Amino acid sequence: MKKKIGIILIIVMGACMLLGGKHIDKNSTLKKTKIVMAIPFDNIPQKDILMVEKEVNKIVEKKLGIQVQFVATASYSKEVSLLLSGKEQLDIMAAPYGKYMEAYINGMLIPLDDYLEKYGQGIIEQVGRKNIECCNINNTLYGVPTNSDYACVDNCYMLRKDILDKYNIKAEDIKSFSDLEKVFALIKKNEPNLTILIPGYGTILSTQYYLVSNNGFRPGVHMDYGRNEKIDNVFETEEYMDALKRIRKWYLKGYLRKDIFGETEPALKRVKQGKVFAYTTKGKPGIESQDKTGEDNEMVCVKLGKASISYNSISGHPYVITKNTISPELAMKVLNLFYTDADIMNLLSYGVEGVHYKKLDNGFITYVGKEKKNPFLNNAWNMPNQFITYVWEGNDKNLWENLKKFNEESIQSCELGFNFDFSEVVAEYASVREIYKTYNVILENGLVNPEDGLQHMLQEMRENGMNRILTLEKKQFESWEKGKKKEEKSK
Repeated sequence: MKKKIGIILIIVMGACMLLGGKHIDKNSTLKKTKIVMAIPFDNIPQKDILMVEKEVNKIVEKKLGIQVQFVATASYSKEVSLLLSGKEQLDIMAAPYGKYMEAYINGMLIPLDDYLEKYGQGIIEQVGRKNIECCNINNTLYGVPTNSDYACVDNCYMLRKDILDKYNIKAEDIKSFSDLEKVFALIKKNEPNLTILIPGYGTILSTQYYLVSNNGFRPGVHMDYGRNEKIDNVFETEEYMDALKRIRKWYLKGYLRKDIFGETEPALKRVKQGKVFAYTTKGKPGIESQDKTGEDNEMVCVKLGKASISYNSISGHPYVITKNTISPELAMKVLNLFYTDADIMNLLSYGVEGVHYKKLDNGFITYVGKEKKNPFLNNAWNMPNQFITYVWEGNDKNLWENLKKFNEESIQSCELGFNFDFSEVVAEYASVREIYKTYNVILENGLVNPEDGLQHMLQEMRENGMNRILTLEKKQFESWEKGKKKEEKSK
């Protein structure tokens, strides 16, 4: 499910700051300072942002003597790139979906090690040094990770419970692809007007552990849920080919839409409209309640994969301080406040109490009114620290503790802490990434014979520098791994 991602530019304005190590007095007649912070949001209306802004101002002004102004714009990635390309002020930003390494390679980031120690002790306490170190690039810290669910279960399918109940199907009996295909066949026969399966986002295969990556495009992966220390070209693995064949079979049986390019509506919306039986997703504690939120259809998650942190996902959505900052000291102070203040996190995650949500006597929060709408809902993962927010009604009261435990107990990738610096192969990387974008929509949605389509894609990738990319990635990983083992021995 492709979502349009908006942006909030948080302009923190005040008369007291540290600039070049000098303290500016509150009574100074100098021009007020502003700290600009970019956070991804998903289509939040301007009027709701302004309501949140007013309430956040009360907290920030009291604690830091500054004010916050939110300015919404249409496109996150384009706006951030525009701000960074010139001299326009941008102090703090979230750097998801490969934006982190891209900004680093372009020299847009400020090292954070010293500033974190001086002004970010709250971040260290909340996130933990081990997780923070996963954002190191070439032994220097340039970002701090969000506090959220890093792990996920791949090969998950969200099924409509009303349809399962109608045909006396128990979700717990679906334990393999063979079981799932029998269900698909039954529903296809008896509900001919339903589309059986659609992608929750991206393609049907986008939730596979070896393709999931908030860190951007990665052709070289560690198979076996990140446990295999050898780096393989994912597109040459048997596992990838088997998955393509399975999806092709589903397409030919009519389980998938043939007009995949015409799909624009979110998966949950199409479920609510009664058009779809199932969609792909990534599993985690609370996923069923999350996907039920705001919808009439109760969903059941069938998990056929394993829980893992299969790559360095901890660095997949960091917050950074950019070269365009006017004060890295004040920027880190603002970041520290956002990571530690529960009231600010609740405002950014759920909106204003009494307007966007209300508290219940049992400690949960829920909708205000019968419409059951909240424009901020399910956006908490974009925020610095969702683990200090309220828990929405319908979830386990210990949701955040469960997610922390989920992270800890999941399979841990051998590359946690490794970030591939592709600065030496920027042109090749961009070319191969575009080739994948061209082919993955048709390959991973079953539209073409995988044997033919995959070979065409691989040939184009090889001709455009795939081998050079993989060679560099392997070299960097081996060097990083050697240094890591040496450091562990010295402790």
